[in-house]
Amino acid sequence: MIGCKADKISFMRGYNEMLKQIEPKTILCYGAPFKEMDGNIVKIDYWHKRNGGK
Repeated sequence: MIGCKADKISFMRGYNEMLKQIEPKTILCYGAPFKEMDGNIVKIDYWHKRNGGK
C-alpha cells in the first residue's frame, strides 16, 4: 500500500484484476488495506517492521 493511496482507482482496478487472474489464497498487504479490498488479507505493519519491530 506504500505509494498506492494517491491513485486508489488505478490500484483497485489492478487489484481486482489480480484477484480474477491468479485467485490468491492469501494476500500480504504492507500497510492498511483499502476497505474495498476483498480476499484473505494479512496486514503487515510496514512502519513497525521497518523500524526493527517484530
